[in-house]
Amino acid sequence: MIEERFMDAIKIVSRTMEGKQIEWAVVGSTNLGLHGMEVTPHDLDIAVRSDRLGEVRSLFAAYNPSPVTKLESVVNDAWEVRLAIGGVEVQIFGERADGIYVSKLLEGKLERLRARDVEVSCFTLEAEAQAYSGTGRQEKAEAIRAFVKGTQKPRG
Repeated sequence: MIEERFMDAIKIVSRTMEGKQIEWAVVGSTNLGLHGMEVTPHDLDIAVRSDRLGEVRSLFAAYNPSPVTKLESVVNDAWEVRLAIGGVEVQIFGERADGIYVSKLLEGKLERLRARDVEVSCFTLEAEAQAYSGTGRQEKAEAIRAFVKGTQKPRG
């Protein structure tokens, strides 16, 4: 279950991004929690295209965002902005269109999930598993796939 402070932060992010014509999605452990997996998120991860990161940073000016910074410990080129909303660390990261996360964002591998009274753009669990695999985190990718197999209803 996701803590209330995370739900509050998700709501603020969603309302801030609403109507801005910026493709974005909740990814990582918070996304897994929104899908019903038993996880304890430590931060809220948001994926956007890198060419929109400066604009997104401006939208969150009231939350004292960090400067746009290049991430050094990732598989492909990525940049981030960090901020805090109601005690929740938020990482908004951007990649180019062919990045591990943003490519899935642009391919529309998304679901709209309800978080309180807002709908939130989130990666599908399969897209999340692919992203974890692409970043060398096979154990997490397999846990997601096992969860999906255990929760899917038989077709037919």
